Order: sequence, then structure tokens, then C-alpha cells
Amino acid sequence: MDIFLRWEDTERAVIENGIETERNAGKPLQKITMDAAGNLSAFTLGLATVTHAHYWSFIFANIMNIKSLNDVITNQKLIKIKNEIDLGKTTCKNMCNDFIVWGGGDPAMKLWENNTFAGTETTECRPAIKARTDALLYYLGTLPYK
Repeated sequence: MDIFLRWEDTERAVIENGIETERNAGKPLQKITMDAAGNLSAFTLGLATVTHAHYWSFIFANIMNIKSLNDVITNQKLIKIKNEIDLGKTTCKNMCNDFIVWGGGDPAMKLWENNTFAGTETTECRPAIKARTDALLYYLGTLPYK
């Protein structure tokens, strides 16, 4: 059996032909991490080795104790976290003009800064996305139309 110890989807939000493709960080099986003991974590690599007062660990299964990935995606803690991430992304989409660039941000950053996955703006998105996007849009606005 081939097992990937770490798989990371690097897709970022892009616009192609006017169609928005959202960043997939909040999708449970887009990023899977497995430690040396076979414990599986999901959503974002930043959750694999940490604990949190509300969630404790972010281990959703052990490779030795599951029959299929369905056992992972039906984990109740995973479902609860996914719902919170979805709420955060929806809130970001409704509040932020830069959502199309960032896609709602990294769930781990939201948790650490806002103490919830349903949070919105983080210190990561302000300088990394919002400031750069504003500067680029300003610059593009100064260019002559052809």
C-alpha cells in the first residue's frame, strides 16, 4: 500500500476567464498529514501536531484503525470543524472585497488568532493579501487605458 506521509494541494484562488476558483484549504481531504504513528490530521498542515483547549487534538483517525477514507470524513469532530471553517469562509466572502484573491484564508491562522475556525480577518491576510491587493489595484488604476 502506498501511503503519502504528506500531501499538500497548492491551489490558490485564481480567476480564469471570469470564473472564480476558491482556495481549498477548508476542504477536509485536500491536505492530509500522517505522523509516524499513523495518526491522520486534515484541513491544513498547521493543525497536525498541535492541540487546542476547545478541540484538544486534530487527529481524526489512525491509519491502522480505518477501513476507508469514509471513516475519516464521517468523524464528528472533523464535520464540526468543517462546518466552522465553512462559516468563516462564507463570512469572509460576504465581508471582504479581497475574498476572490485569498479564498477565506488559512483555517489554522483563524483558530490561533480568533480562537475559532469561523473567524474572519487575520494578521496574515491584512499585510499579505489586503495591502498588496490594494497597492496593485491602485497601481493598475494609474496606468493609461489602451
